Amino acid sequence: MDFDKAREEYEMIPIPKELSMRVDKAIKDAQNNRKQIDIKKERKIMKKVTKTVAAAAAVVLLGTTIGVNTSEAFAEDIYNAPIIGSFAELVTFRSYSISNEDVLINVDIPALQDIEADNEGLPAEVNKEILAKCEAYIEGAQELAKGYHEAFIATGGTEKEWIDHNITATVDYDVLSQNDEYLSFVVYGWLSYPSFYEERSYYTWDMNKKEIITLEDILGEDYINIANESIKTQIAAYGSGTDNPFFSPDMGGFTTIDEETPFYVNEKGNPVICFAKYEIAPGSMGEVQFEIEK
Repeated sequence: MDFDKAREEYEMIPIPKELSMRVDKAIKDAQNNRKQIDIKKERKIMKKVTKTVAAAAAVVLLGTTIGVNTSEAFAEDIYNAPIIGSFAELVTFRSYSISNEDVLINVDIPALQDIEADNEGLPAEVNKEILAKCEAYIEGAQELAKGYHEAFIATGGTEKEWIDHNITATVDYDVLSQNDEYLSFVVYGWLSYPSFYEERSYYTWDMNKKEIITLEDILGEDYINIANESIKTQIAAYGSGTDNPFFSPDMGGFTTIDEETPFYVNEKGNPVICFAKYEIAPGSMGEVQFEIEK
């Protein structure tokens, strides 16, 4: 795969105005509602911000991508990573840092590369999606940090106090499992303050089919019912009533998965379904994961 050519094509696409507008609106809404907060209100705010950033990423994926400043002022290191599977590898497509008065962002953007010569173009669409999401995470972190900085100063904080917070953001990836059948990895964006800003996108590459797979591919046509029953059983195992930390269905807790529910495949070959922080449980539980036994 010609990464240099791909990078040039991505960077020539203009910045979508919708991204800044949507994320900025989420910031203002969160700031206004944060004054009077209980667990239920806090959860709504967190979900609203993360959904807004996700929606912005969707705008990018529809045909536009964020033109992150990648001039010579930023150190860019493109290198090959060790091979992590029999038929595919991840390489760091782009590595650099962005620093301004609001935030320091450290960025490592991956790309999936098939190492069989006659199939090297197959991951191209996957890599376009990964790059677009990473750049949306970068833009989202910049917008959020700017908004929090302004609010911090407006409510009596000083610039020195803001600097002392050492606000940082990370856009990176992790390999979650690899074997002869699958390569699972996660791409994420994270902002250190406030701690609720985190976006994660999961991918599982089928080594044999040469494609990103779905839950239905792993669990079969009845995948929704299979996953739902397993998740409900695992939630119930935490206890009943106030002993159970999960939100109840009437509070917006778990009811069902759908075809868009994120997951990865673990080392045992089982899908692990993931729910974002505040999505179905209090933020103290972080991201909640459920392994579905096949």
